Amino acid sequence: MIGKTAKFYRENPENRKKHQESSKKWNQSDKGKAYKAEKNATPSEKKKHATRVEARKIMKAKPGQVVDHKKTLAKGGSNSKSNLRIVSAHTNNIKNKK
Repeated sequence: MIGKTAKFYRENPENRKKHQESSKKWNQSDKGKAYKAEKNATPSEKKKHATRVEARKIMKAKPGQVVDHKKTLAKGGSNSKSNLRIVSAHTNNIKNKK
């Protein structure tokens, strides 16, 4: 016995094709990529992501701005407000290339 969804798509192949196309578009979107990355992330990656989210909550950055750690987390920095600052994305990218 097949499920309701499989039966529906078997009877309506044009709807199945539409669903596949919309799923493909979503998977290629930024939201889809972020979801896939979060779903497949290792525990240490998830912890780093949670730390970045926490920093963004503390500092309310506007669009085009990012939260920068004066002393990076990798070098022992923290998410305390005294170690955070808001800079432009361009400035942060230049700092990270050094």
